[in-house]
Amino acid sequence: MYYSMDNPMWQRLIIITVFFLLSGVHTLKAQENPVAELITADKSVCESGNIEVKIRFYGTGPFNAEILYTNGNNELIERGWISISGIYEQDLVDGVYTLSRSFDRISHSNKVNIRIVAARNSSYPSPSFSTNVTGTAILTIDETPVPNAGVDQTVCGFSANLLASPSSLSNTYNWSVPAGLTFSDSNDPNATITASIAGSFTLRFIQTNGACESHDDVTINFNGSPAATISTSSEICREGMAEINIVLEGFGPWNVVYTDGTSNFPLTNQANSNINIPRNVIGQTTFTLVSVSDNNNCEAPSERMHGTATVVNLKPEANAGIDMHACGLSHTLNAEAPSTGNGTWKSTNALVQFASAGLPNSTVTVPGSGFHTFTWEVNNNGCIESDQVTIQFVDEPDLHATLSTSQICEGNSAILNISTNSQHAPWIIRLENNSSFEEINTATPNQAKTLSPLATTTYALTKITDKFGCNTSFDNLTFLLSVDKMPAPNAGADQQICGIQATLAASTPLNAGIWTIQSGDSDTDQFSDATSPLSTFTVNNILGHQAITLRWTETNGLCTAFDETTITFYQSPLQTDADAGSDMELYHKFSEYLNAKEPSFGQGQWTVISGNGSVVNANDAQSLVENLTFGTTTLRWSLTNGNCPTVSDEITIVVKGLKHPTGFSPNNDGTNDTFTILGASSIRNNELIVFNQAGEVVYKTRDFDNWDGNDLNNRPVPDGYYYFIFQGDGITPIKDFLVIKRSLR
Repeated sequence: MYYSMDNPMWQRLIIITVFFLLSGVHTLKAQENPVAELITADKSVCESGNIEVKIRFYGTGPFNAEILYTNGNNELIERGWISISGIYEQDLVDGVYTLSRSFDRISHSNKVNIRIVAARNSSYPSPSFSTNVTGTAILTIDETPVPNAGVDQTVCGFSANLLASPSSLSNTYNWSVPAGLTFSDSNDPNATITASIAGSFTLRFIQTNGACESHDDVTINFNGSPAATISTSSEICREGMAEINIVLEGFGPWNVVYTDGTSNFPLTNQANSNINIPRNVIGQTTFTLVSVSDNNNCEAPSERMHGTATVVNLKPEANAGIDMHACGLSHTLNAEAPSTGNGTWKSTNALVQFASAGLPNSTVTVPGSGFHTFTWEVNNNGCIESDQVTIQFVDEPDLHATLSTSQICEGNSAILNISTNSQHAPWIIRLENNSSFEEINTATPNQAKTLSPLATTTYALTKITDKFGCNTSFDNLTFLLSVDKMPAPNAGADQQICGIQATLAASTPLNAGIWTIQSGDSDTDQFSDATSPLSTFTVNNILGHQAITLRWTETNGLCTAFDETTITFYQSPLQTDADAGSDMELYHKFSEYLNAKEPSFGQGQWTVISGNGSVVNANDAQSLVENLTFGTTTLRWSLTNGNCPTVSDEITIVVKGLKHPTGFSPNNDGTNDTFTILGASSIRNNELIVFNQAGEVVYKTRDFDNWDGNDLNNRPVPDGYYYFIFQGDGITPIKDFLVIKRSLR
C-alpha cells in the first residue's frame, strides 16, 4: 500500500520522519546489510510511461520505506514523496517488493530521480526509521522529435541533393535506402542520391531521440537525361556531300545542336530518334555534339553525348621535301611517305634517272650541274595530289697549295699558299698538323696561311667544303716544315773583378758560340778562347774602374741569338791613397771641417771610431764634423773601390776648454804682441773688460778676438799688472791677472 501527499496522515508522517531524519533522534541498530536497497535499473520512455520501483528489504517484516521522487534540478515533483508500510515477507518476490508508478513529460519534467530515504523492519519499532538504505534510479522521459524530409523534387538526370531538416532535439537521424538508389552519406540530411534508372522514389527521413523515434517522407522524381551518338561513314575528295547520323535516346521530341568546330548547326523538335543529315563538306571535317535536350527540358550531360563524325577526305598529302642543293650529280630525294595512297617521282627531263621512282627516298641522277625540278605525285583511290622540289646540283670543290719554304728558325714563319677553282664561296678548308687541326674560313679563292710552328711539323690539307656543304677530301696535299730550335744563350751573371782578368761562365751552345767585345778596347783586351763559353778575359789597363760588356752569340742552323754580360774591373787602392789629414786640437769648439786627401778613384768614407761626433757627409773628404764634446774623438777615413780590399787612415780631435796666457809684450817684435784667449771666437756675445790696479777700466770690447795693449783711446797702457774679466753665452766668466811687459826684447 502507499500514501499520497494529499493524505493528512501522510503529511503528519512526513513531518515526523523529516524531524527524525534531520535530528538524528532515532535508534540505529548495527547490521551487516542495509535495511532496504533500491535495485530498479535506469529507464528511458518516450513522452510517458511506467516504471517499476523495486525494493529489496533485509531483516524481518513488517517493512516500511520512504521513497523520494525529484526532477533534474533535484526538486520534488507532484506526489514526489511516497510512503509504503505494512509490507511482510509474503508480499515479497525473492525478497523484492515491486511498486509501479506512471509518469509523463508534461507533468513530471524530462528526468525523474528515484531514491529511498528511510526504511525500517522489525528491528526498528515505530516510529523509528533507519537511513541505512542504498540505490538510486533515473527515469528519462524523452521528447518526440519532428523531422522534415524536405520538399518533393522533380529533377533532370539521375542525381539530386536532399533537403531534409532534422529536429534540434538530437543528432541521431538517417535515411532509409530504397532499392535503385545510392547515397553519398545516408546519415547526411542533405545527402546526394543517385538513381540507376529514371522513375519516382519515396524516401523516409528517420530521427530518434532517446526512446522516441519519428520520420517524414519525401518523393523524388528522376526524369533522367537524354543521350545521343553522332557518326558518319562518308568520304570525299577535297569537297563533296556527306551524311551525318545522330541517334537519340530519352523522351522526344528533342532539340539538338552539333558543330564542325567552326559553326553550330541546330536541329529543333526532332521526333525521330534516328536522324540522317546531308551536308556539303570541304576537306576532312569532324562533327561533334554541342547540346541535346528532351521533352522534359532535360539537357544531356557531356558524358551522354557520344562519338564524333569524321568525314574522311581522300585527298592525299603530297610533300616532296624541301628545296636544297646536292653535291655531285646524284642525290637521295626525301619526300614524305603518304599515309594513304601511292606516290611516284616524275621529271620533265628524259635524261633524269630515278633508281626507284615509287620510293619517297629514291636516288636521282641528273645529266649535269644546275637546277632540276622533280614532281612527287600521290594517288589515293583516284584522288591525286602532287608536290615539287627543286634541287641545285653543285660540282665538288678542288684545292691546290704550295709552301714558301721548307725550313725556318723557331719563332719565324712560312707561308702556305692555298687556292681553289670552286665558284661557291665561302669555303671551309681543313688544315691538319701533327696533333690538331684548324678550319680556315675564307671567302676568297686564294688564301695565304701563315705557319709558325715551334718544332718541325707536317701539315696536310685534308678537306675543302663550299657554302652548300659540298666537300672534297685529299690525301696528297702534305707539307713538311722543318724548324731549327732557337738557341737560348746565357752569357753568365755580371761580375765585379779586383784586377785585370775574369773567368767567363756562358751556357753550352746547341751548336756553336763565340765571344765578342761590345764595349772596351778590342785591340788590347783579349779572350783566351773566344769560342769557349768558359774562356778567360784580360783587360790591358784600368784607371780606377772600367765596365766592359761582352756578348755570347750562339748559332743553330738558321737561328742566331745572343746574351750579354758586364764585367767591371776595379783598380786596387794603395795604403798611401788613404790620408785622413793631421790631428786637431780645439779650444771650446765643438765642430770643425776635416781635411782628408781627396781620392783619385774609389770612394772614401768617414767613421767615428771612438769619442763623440757626427760627420755631416760621411763621403766628403772635407766634411764638417759636429757634436764634438770635451775630450778625444778618433775618426777613420776609409777608401774602397769595388770589391777590392779597403785601406784607411785615422786622426784624433782633442777638444779643450778656453786657454789664455798670464801676460804678453805688445812691443811689435812679432812675439806675444797681443793678448788672446784660445777659443774665444766660439763664444757668442763675449766681452773682455781689463782693469788697472786702481780698478779702473782701461779696455773693454765685445766679440773679442785679441788685445794689442792699447786703452780705450788707443794709447798704450803702462807696463804692469792688470785684472781682466772674460764672459759670454754658455761659459762661466774667466777672471784672472795679466802682466804687460814691453821690455822683453
